[in-house]
Amino acid sequence: MTETARAWSGSLYDTLAAGIVQVRAASLGGAGFLIAPDLVLTCAHVVSDALGRPRDDKVAAGTPVRVELPLAEPPPDGGPRTGWPASVETWVPVRAERTGDLAVLRLREPIPGARPLPMAEADGVRGGRARVVGFPRDAPGGTWFEGRLGGPTGEGWIELSRADGQTAHVRPGFSGSPVWDDTLNAVVGLVVAAQPVGEAQQAYALRTRTIVREIPALGPVIRPRSPFRGLKPYQEGDAEVFFGREDDITAVVAALYASRTVTVYGPSGCGKSSLARAGVVPRVRADGHEALVFNAGDISSIRFVLATELHEACGRSYGVDKIESWLRDHGLGDTLHRVRRDATGDLVIVLDQAEALLNRTPAEIDELVDVLFTRLSGVRVLVTLRSDLVDAVLRHPKLGPALLGGRTVPLAP
Repeated sequence: MTETARAWSGSLYDTLAAGIVQVRAASLGGAGFLIAPDLVLTCAHVVSDALGRPRDDKVAAGTPVRVELPLAEPPPDGGPRTGWPASVETWVPVRAERTGDLAVLRLREPIPGARPLPMAEADGVRGGRARVVGFPRDAPGGTWFEGRLGGPTGEGWIELSRADGQTAHVRPGFSGSPVWDDTLNAVVGLVVAAQPVGEAQQAYALRTRTIVREIPALGPVIRPRSPFRGLKPYQEGDAEVFFGREDDITAVVAALYASRTVTVYGPSGCGKSSLARAGVVPRVRADGHEALVFNAGDISSIRFVLATELHEACGRSYGVDKIESWLRDHGLGDTLHRVRRDATGDLVIVLDQAEALLNRTPAEIDELVDVLFTRLSGVRVLVTLRSDLVDAVLRHPKLGPALLGGRTVPLAP
């Protein structure tokens, strides 16, 4: 038995009810959600469907649509919902390789009682519980999908697997709906596609980082503005509120430009990850270089992870399998020349919390060292490492020689 939209009560669902919308024009297009009091995020194909247009026809900025709060209480007189006027601000079409498919709508005025939903990155929460509401024709009042987050795809999506055989399938009417992660208490993407209905159906959501990559202007809107993170590290999007480490950033960047491998070490909690992500990465990007950040604890196959990231970052001209085979046969430097073509600047790879590599298998470490620390033309590697585990890492027969050839930068609390 599926759970209808008004069969529940409670603060979580009240939060979602105040932020999830339906998009209408000539007809019902699908779902979306508020990311600011006057901004709605949805799929481009949801807008096209609402307008009754072919999905490959461009939708111009300013095109009028209407949105409703489908999970809000009905009008007290029982009359029809009239919705609120909005217009298309940004429309990113579905591309041939199944990327894109995003739209931003601007409301003429904020909706009374509505509230934006917070967004977060899904990194490191694979297997986490997620929930999504959809409005298919057979359940126009809403039906809930409950599932688990899977891994990333080459299109910049994340997988959603059904939690059990009782939950609803994702079908037409779910597109554009936010994917709520129970661990992060935030939206980690929006539904964009699904396999045909079946017991092992997989659905897919555009992840937060992909949304920001497609529409960079949304970065300041959907990322937290508060400079206070507790024990959570600052991320690249927090650069504008990350301060007090200017000298350390300058020292690390200078070391990177002088040596292709740099290790930043310091006690646990001293800010190594924040320095690398919110300090060094924005600085090297401003200098014309590219950057990729990996948490060593989340990596099993560095070749696959790198191939996926390079596929996303370099225009998706080549498939993940092809890039992975180049990494295996020719090394990272040669692969970069192939996928980046005439791009200038180096690629800076941040390997964060490298002490986690001590728990990896010998084969995984061999692969990582072979990919990241040999044949490094056009590549610079920044490693962060806990000071109490420096000795163990340097004594490792593979990791030690890889890091000893570079520079070290200590970081005080």
